[in-house]
Amino acid sequence: DKNFFSEIINFIGKNFEEGEIIIYHNLENKILANLYKNAIFYVFSSYSEVFGLTPLEAMSQKCPVLISNKSVLSEINKQAAYYFNPDDVKQIKNSMSKLLINSKLRNKLIIRGNNHFKKFTWKKTIDQTLEIIDI
Repeated sequence: DKNFFSEIINFIGKNFEEGEIIIYHNLENKILANLYKNAIFYVFSSYSEVFGLTPLEAMSQKCPVLISNKSVLSEINKQAAYYFNPDDVKQIKNSMSKLLINSKLRNKLIIRGNNHFKKFTWKKTIDQTLEIIDI
């Protein structure tokens, strides 16, 4: 949504030095995969009830995932992610700090995520969809 994106840009402009935050648009899959592979962790702070493919993408590249505890995200990602309340800035900060400092926790999330994302395939999605619509 363009309005929300504008709010984000304005917030960054008011609260960060120029160049401190970089926003990428429409990345090629190869570049995106490389970002996940080299990230310390991935943060997904969504409030909406979306499936959330990006956390699974991150998990597939052995990137630990930190996710909002809102909507259905915990049902989808189970124990493969570390959760926070997106309305609690202190909790977000503490969760990020914990993942930065605690390599054992990061490694546990990498292992869980690597096993978890494999449960989601397009073939399985198609098969289950066809079963529901009874074809």
